[in-house]
Amino acid sequence: MGVIAYSKVGRDFVFKEYSPRYPRDPEYKIVHYKLEVSIDFKNKLVNGKATIYVVKHGVSTRYIDLDAVSLNIKRVYDSKGLLRFDYDGEVLRIYLRRKLSSRPTEMTIEYSVREPEHGLYFIEGDGETPPMVWSQGETEWHRYWMPIYDYPNMKFTSEMIIRVEKGYKAFANGILVSHRKEGNREVWHYKFNKPHSSYLMALAAGKFSVSTNEVDGVKLEYIVPEGMERYVESTFRHTPDMIKFFSEWLGVKYPYKVYRQVVVRRFIVGGMENITTTLLTDRCLMDDFARKDDDPDGLISHELSHQWFGDLVTCRDWSHVWLNESFATFMHTLYYGHLRGRDEFIYQLYRNLQSYLNEYSSYYSRPIVLRLYKYPEELFDAHSYPKGSVILNMLMNIVGVDTFRKALKEFLTTYAYDNVETEDFRKILEKHYGKPLEWFFEQYLYNSGHPVLSVKTSYNEKDKMLTIELNQLQDTDAPEVYHLPLEIIIEQDAGKTIRTSIFMDKRTRVLTIPVSKRPKYVYVDPEFKTFMVLKINYPLEDRIRILRNSKYVYWRILAARSLCKESSSRAVDALAEAVEKDPFYGVSIEAARSLGDIKTDYAKSKLLELLDKVSNPKVRREVISSLGKYKDESIAPRLIKILEDSEEAYTVRAAAARSIGKVGYKKTLEVLKKYISVPSHDYKITKGVLEGIAETGSDEAFNLILEYTRPDKQESLRALAVSLLGKFPHKRDTYKYLKELAYDKEAKVRRAVVLAARELMDPRALPILDVIISREKMGWTWKAARLVAKKIRENIEKGVEWQKLREEIAKLHEEARRLVERVEKIESKG
Repeated sequence: MGVIAYSKVGRDFVFKEYSPRYPRDPEYKIVHYKLEVSIDFKNKLVNGKATIYVVKHGVSTRYIDLDAVSLNIKRVYDSKGLLRFDYDGEVLRIYLRRKLSSRPTEMTIEYSVREPEHGLYFIEGDGETPPMVWSQGETEWHRYWMPIYDYPNMKFTSEMIIRVEKGYKAFANGILVSHRKEGNREVWHYKFNKPHSSYLMALAAGKFSVSTNEVDGVKLEYIVPEGMERYVESTFRHTPDMIKFFSEWLGVKYPYKVYRQVVVRRFIVGGMENITTTLLTDRCLMDDFARKDDDPDGLISHELSHQWFGDLVTCRDWSHVWLNESFATFMHTLYYGHLRGRDEFIYQLYRNLQSYLNEYSSYYSRPIVLRLYKYPEELFDAHSYPKGSVILNMLMNIVGVDTFRKALKEFLTTYAYDNVETEDFRKILEKHYGKPLEWFFEQYLYNSGHPVLSVKTSYNEKDKMLTIELNQLQDTDAPEVYHLPLEIIIEQDAGKTIRTSIFMDKRTRVLTIPVSKRPKYVYVDPEFKTFMVLKINYPLEDRIRILRNSKYVYWRILAARSLCKESSSRAVDALAEAVEKDPFYGVSIEAARSLGDIKTDYAKSKLLELLDKVSNPKVRREVISSLGKYKDESIAPRLIKILEDSEEAYTVRAAAARSIGKVGYKKTLEVLKKYISVPSHDYKITKGVLEGIAETGSDEAFNLILEYTRPDKQESLRALAVSLLGKFPHKRDTYKYLKELAYDKEAKVRRAVVLAARELMDPRALPILDVIISREKMGWTWKAARLVAKKIRENIEKGVEWQKLREEIAKLHEEARRLVERVEKIESKG
C-alpha cells in the first residue's frame, strides 16, 4: 500500500507519544499449530503443550520468536531432543538445530500458567452453577495463556486437544475429531483445516447443553450453560435464515462445515467471532417476553457475518480493522432490513450514524484507517463499527447494488483464508465499477470528520423558479469540501415528480429549477444514500407536512428531530400525532424524543396523554424517558403505575424507574426500593431502579448504590453501580471508593470507574484516573481514562465552573446510556 497522507488526522485521538504502527514482518511462518491443554478448574491452572510447525518466510533464520506473557516455560524440544531457548516473560526465543526452509520444522513447548491475566478466563462456580473457562483472543490476548504468534497477519491451520473433568464439555474451532474418557478426565479433540489468524482460536469448557440443527449442509450447534435450554429456540431462531441470507446476498456460501454459538457467563464483550465457534454473552439469552422490546438478532447476525468478513478474509493489521468491523455492522444492518423491511434498514443506518456522532461530539474524531495508536483496542470504536457501516452503504449506492455485491463476492473468493488491507478492497471495487474511487477512500476513510450539509429552499412565484441552496458546514477536522453524490426529488400535486442527481464538489451550490407551482415537498437524499449530517432549514409548516405525510421514513425522522427546538402548539401537536400514528415505530421514537426536548407544559401534557394511546414497547419506553426530562413530581403516579405492571415490557418498566428519580418525586427511594429485586432479562428493571435512585443524590441512595458495587454482585449490575457513583460529586467517599475500584480485577468495573470520573469532571478524580492510566492494559479503558483526564486538566486551565460542566456531562451521559444499551447488544469490543 502506498503512503497515505492524512490531511485531517482529527482531534483528541492521537497523543503526542504516538508513532505509526506498521505490520509485523517475522522471518518465519506457522503452517500448523497443535495445542494440548489440561484444565484444572479448582486451581485455575492450565498445563499446556504447543506443537508448532514452521517454515521460512523471507530470510532464513535459526531461531523464532513467539509471544508468551507470564508463562511458566518448562521445556522446548523437537524429535531429536531439547532445544535451547531464552525467555524474558514476554517473548520466547527458540534456537533451532538448522536454518528454516520451505520444509516444516516441528518443535514443542511445554508450559503452564495459573489464572492468566488476560486471554483465558476462569469463571468460578457457586452452589448452583459449576465453573467454566473461556478464551477471548482479540486483539492480542492469547499470548497470556499459550505461546503463539499473536498478530493477525499470519494464518495457519490448527487443532486443539482439551482435557477436562469428567462430566464437562469442551469446545474449540472446527470439527470434533474425537471425544473419549481418560480415567477421571474427558478428552475433546477439535481440528480445523483452513488457515486462520491466531486471535480467532477459541476454547470454552464447562457444563453445557447442546442443541443441533442444520441448514444448507452446515451443522449448527447452540451451546448454552446447563439449565438455560429454555432460551435456545427464542434466542437463536433466526440463525438458519441469517446463514441463508448472507450466503445468497454475498454469493459466497457459509465457508465451513459447522457453526457453533457458545453462550458463556461473564463474557467481557458482547460476542466474539472465533472462526466456526462464536462466543456470546449469556445476556443475549432471552425468551419471547423479553423479545417484546429487545432482541439478540443484531449481535447474533453481526458475529455470524464476521465468519466472512474478519475470519475468511482478515485485516492484515489493526489499522485496517474496519474491513472486519464496519463490514460486519453493515451486514447485520442489512439483515435487519431483510427481516423487517426497508424502513428498518434505513432507521438502523440512521442510528448507526447517531452512534458515531455521539463519539465524535463527546470524545474525538479520527480517520477510519489510522496507524497512529498505542493499543489496538483503541480502534474498536464507533468510527470502525457504525460510521464505517454508513460509509459502506454510501459506497454501495454510488457503484450500484449489483456491482457492489459482485465486488464483494470477488473480494471474498480472491482473498479467502488470506489477509487484506483497504487498498485490496478498493482495487477490486474499481475493477467492477470501471471508474476510480480514490477520491472516495481519501475523503471518507483516510481523513477524519464527516460532511454536514445544510439545505434551504425558496420559491419565486413570479418567475416560477425553485431555488435550492446547499452549503457544506463541516468542522475544521474534516475536509473543507466533500464530493457528495446527491439525489433530489421535487414532488408536486397530482403525483407530478421531478428527479435530478448532482455531484456536489463545492462548499456552496445553488440550484435553480423551473417548477410550475410551489412544490409540496423538496427532498435531498430522500433514502439516506449519502453519509452526511443533513440539516433541513425549512419553514415550520413544511417540516410538519413532511412529518405527517412524507413517504420517506428518513425525512420523517429528520423532520421529527428538527422540531425539538420548536415550542409552538403546532409543532407539539404534529409530534404527538407522529408518536401515536406514524406507521413506523422509529419515527414515533424520534418524535417522542423531541417532545421531551421541548420541555413546555403543553408538550408534557401530550406525553402524558400518549401513555394511554401507545402500545409499542419501544415507543412507550421513549415516551416515558422523555417524561423524565420534566422536573415535575406530579408525573410520578403515572410512572409508578407502569413500574408496578408486570405486563409491561422490561425496558418500559426500567424507563419508568429512571424517570421517577428524574422528575424529583419526594418518595422516590421508598417506591423504587420495592422493585430493586424484581426479576427481568439482564436485570433491566434493577438497573432502571438503581439509576432512578441515584438521581436523588441522597445519603441513603449513595449507600444503596455502594452496596451494589460489591464483588458478590452480578457483574453488569456492579459495573452500573460503579458508574453511578459519579452522581454523587458532593460526597468525599465517592472519590475514596472509586480510587479503590480503579484497582479492581474486573475490566468492566475499571471501565465504569472511568465513566464515573467522566460524569464527575472534578479535579479530585485525577488521581483515580492516573491509577488506571498507569496500570491498565485494556486499550479502550486506558484511552477513555486519558481522554477524561485531559478534559479535566483543560478545564482547570480554563477555569470552567464545575457545576455547569456537570450539567453538560449529565446530558451527554443520558445519550451515552441509550447508545451503550444498543452497542452492548452488538459487540462492545471497543
